[in-house]
Amino acid sequence: MRSIGIALACVLALTMLCAADQPRDTSRLEVMARILAAEDSLHYEPFLAEVLLNPQSTEMERGMAARAIGHIGDLQGVEPLLQALKKDFSRRDHICEALGWLWANSPEQVFHPEPPASVLAALLASAAPDRPIGDRIAAFEALALAFPRDGLKEAAQTAVELSRIHGDPSTVELFRAIVRVAGAERKYQSPAVDDAKERLTIFEHALAQPDAVVVYQAVYFAGRSPAFDLPLTRQLVKTLDRPESWVRARVLLAITAREKEAPAGVVDRAKKMLAEGSTQEKIAAAHALAKFLPPADAFAVLKDALDHASTARATTAQQALIEALAAVKDPGVAAYLWGVGRRKVPCWRIARIAAAAIVPQAQVVAEPIDHYTADDEYALMYVALLQAARATDKLNWLISGEGVPERFVRSLVVRQAIVLALVYGDNDTPHAAAIVGHESWLTDPDPIIRSAAIDAFRAGPNRERTKQLSAAWKQAQSDRTPDAAVSVLGALVYLAQGPNALPADQALLTELARQGLLDPRLAVRREAAAVLYTTNHEKHPAELYGVETGRSAADYTRLAQRMLQWPTTTKLIMKTNKGDVTLTVSHINAPLTTDNFLRLVSAGFYDGLLFHRVVPGFVAQGGDPQGTGWSGPGYEIRDEENLPFETGTLGMASAGHDTAGSQFFITVTPTPHLDGRYTAFGWVNGSLDAMAVVENLIPGDRILSLTITH
Repeated sequence: MRSIGIALACVLALTMLCAADQPRDTSRLEVMARILAAEDSLHYEPFLAEVLLNPQSTEMERGMAARAIGHIGDLQGVEPLLQALKKDFSRRDHICEALGWLWANSPEQVFHPEPPASVLAALLASAAPDRPIGDRIAAFEALALAFPRDGLKEAAQTAVELSRIHGDPSTVELFRAIVRVAGAERKYQSPAVDDAKERLTIFEHALAQPDAVVVYQAVYFAGRSPAFDLPLTRQLVKTLDRPESWVRARVLLAITAREKEAPAGVVDRAKKMLAEGSTQEKIAAAHALAKFLPPADAFAVLKDALDHASTARATTAQQALIEALAAVKDPGVAAYLWGVGRRKVPCWRIARIAAAAIVPQAQVVAEPIDHYTADDEYALMYVALLQAARATDKLNWLISGEGVPERFVRSLVVRQAIVLALVYGDNDTPHAAAIVGHESWLTDPDPIIRSAAIDAFRAGPNRERTKQLSAAWKQAQSDRTPDAAVSVLGALVYLAQGPNALPADQALLTELARQGLLDPRLAVRREAAAVLYTTNHEKHPAELYGVETGRSAADYTRLAQRMLQWPTTTKLIMKTNKGDVTLTVSHINAPLTTDNFLRLVSAGFYDGLLFHRVVPGFVAQGGDPQGTGWSGPGYEIRDEENLPFETGTLGMASAGHDTAGSQFFITVTPTPHLDGRYTAFGWVNGSLDAMAVVENLIPGDRILSLTITH
C-alpha cells in the first residue's frame, strides 16, 4: 500500500498547516473543490494546469490536479504534465502516473492510432537509471499501462541491474513495475517486432529473486497469454518449491494455463496441494488435475475430494472442484454432478447448474418448474439451468407467459434473465433467432431487455430494420442509462457495413450519430463520435468530454473537507450469511468513488443483495440490485485508478472506462493486471478471519447488511 502511505503523510502535513493558517485553509478547500468538480465532470480546465505548475500550490493540490488531468484523458493536458516534469517542485512520480492514465484513458484514442511521441520520450527518460527510484517505478508502470509496445529494452536492462543488488527492499516495487512491462498485453504489436529476448530476460531475473512479492508478480504475468511464447516452464516448476502457499498456488495456475501436458512432478504436487494445501492451493490443484490427468483418473481424484469436503457450508474450494469436474471428459461426471445437485448439500446449486451443461437436455427440461417458484432466486436458478442446457424451446415457453407460473411473468429480474439467456446463450454473441416472434422486446419498457433485443435484431435480416431501429432510438432517448441507445448505433454500424447493407442504413446511422453527439449521456456521445469517425472520418473531440454529475459546489467542498480531516478513511461492517467482514474505504485515494459508495450504503442499497459472480482464486462480486450482473443504480460514475489490487482490495466493477455504478468486487489474491484499469477504493481490514469469509463466498451468498461504523 505504498500509495496510501504517501497520501496519508501528505494529509498529516496539511493538517498541521491548517491549524496555523485558517485563511489559507479556505483557499485550499476552494482549489481542491474545483479540482474534484473538474475531474468528476470530465471537463478539462486551464485551471488544472495553473495549479499543477504553480510553485505556491501544495503538494496535495498539485497531485490532485495531475490525477484529474490523467483521469479526464483530454489531450490538452499533455503539455502541462510535460512541463511539470521539468519543475523542481513537482512530484515527478505523480506526473508519470498521470501521463500513463491520460493516454490509457483518453477517448481520443479513436482518432489517434499512435500515442504521443513526446509522452513516450518523457516516460522513457524518467525510467533511466540515474533517476530517483520512485520516478522509475511510476514511469515503468505508466509504460506498461499506456505504451505496452515500448520500454522493454530499458526494462530488461533494469532487470539485469537489479539482479546485482542484494537485500535492498526499495528495489521490490521497481522489479514489480518492470515485470508489468514484460507481461503487458500488446494489442497493436507489429508481427515484425521480436521482443522475446527482452521479455525473457525480465521474467528469468524476476523468478530468480528471493523476494516473494517479485516472484509472485512474475508468476502472475507468466500465466497470462502475452507470456505464453516464452520458455519459462522449467523455472516455473522450480518455483513450486517456494515456501509461500500463495505463490505456489499462482505457480500451479500459471503452469496449467500455459502447458498442454503436465511437466514432470507437477501432477504429484497438485495432488498433495489438493489434499493438504490452502484454499488457493486447492483451487489451483483442482483445475490442474482436471487438465493434466486422464479423464477417468481426474474424475476419481476430484470426486473423492468433493465427497470428503466439509458439509457444514459451501466454500469456494468446492465451487472450484465442481467447475473442474464439469470440464473433465468422463462419462460418469454428468450423472455424478447431477446427483450432487439433487442432494441437499451446501454446494447443490452450483453442482446442478454445472451438470445441466453436460447431462442430456431432456433431463433438464423434465425438471418440475413448480420446484423453482418460491422466490426470484429459485426462478433465476431455473433459467440458469435451461441456459446451461441450451434449452431454447423451454426458455421461449417461459417468456411467452402461456401456462407459466406467475413469478416468471411478473418478476422483471426473471424476465430480464430469460431474455438475456435467449439472446446471448452462454457467450457474448447475440443470436438472431432470439428475436423471431419476440419483436415486442424492441419496445419493452425495460432498457436492458430492449438493448438485448436490439443486439439480436442486428444479427438477422429484416426489411423493416430502419423503421424499427429509428423507433428504438426514439424510445431510448428517455432512458436514464445509455445501453439501448448505444446498442442502436452498434446495430446500425453492423448493418451499414454488412454484405446486405442498404443506403438507408448508412443514412440513418449518420443521422442518429449526429443526434447522439448532443446526448447528455457520455457513453452515447462517445459511441456517436466513434461511429462518425470510423464511417465518415469526422472528428468530434469536444463531445467526448463533460457530464452532469448532480453534485453542487457545496458537495465538492464537503468532499475536499473530508480529504483534509483525520482520519481520511471510513470503516464499515458487511454482514454476510458466511460471516462478518470489516471494510475500510479511502476518501483521499478515491474521494468520488468513496462518496458514491457511502451514499448507497447509507440508503441501505446493498442490504439483501447477492454476490452474483464469484471466480475462485480471483474475486467475489456483488452490488447488482437485480442479481444478474447487468444492472446498477441507474447512473455511472468516474474511475479513480490509484491503489494497487492486493489481497482483500475493494474495487469497482465496470463495463468499461467510467461506467461503474454500484457493483463492487473484493480480490482474494493480488491481481496486478487490474492495476490502473479499475478503481480500487478500499480494503478488507487485516483480520485473517475476515479474509476467510471473503475467500469462501460463492455465487448466491448474500449481503445481509452493509453499514458505516466509523
